[in-house]
Amino acid sequence: MIDSWENFKIEIEEFIPQNQKVYVRWKQTGMHIGEYEGYLPTNKEVVELGSAVYRLENQKIVEYWIQVDRFGSIEQIKKNQEQD
Repeated sequence: MIDSWENFKIEIEEFIPQNQKVYVRWKQTGMHIGEYEGYLPTNKEVVELGSAVYRLENQKIVEYWIQVDRFGSIEQIKKNQEQD
């Protein structure tokens, strides 16, 4: 999946530590240069949003839950394809 994006950057938008858990929300921006979820490359920018909760023990990640808005990414790709 990483081959689908070029020059992507990740921006941490929110970082909240609480007891043994840390919540992180991010925005990833990159050029869609390879097949993604069956969609051919558009060579246009796509923004993907995601978040995670990490559970820590002894200052190490021992468990995590990640959510990524793939539906939003696919909608952007579809829109980019329609514009061509």
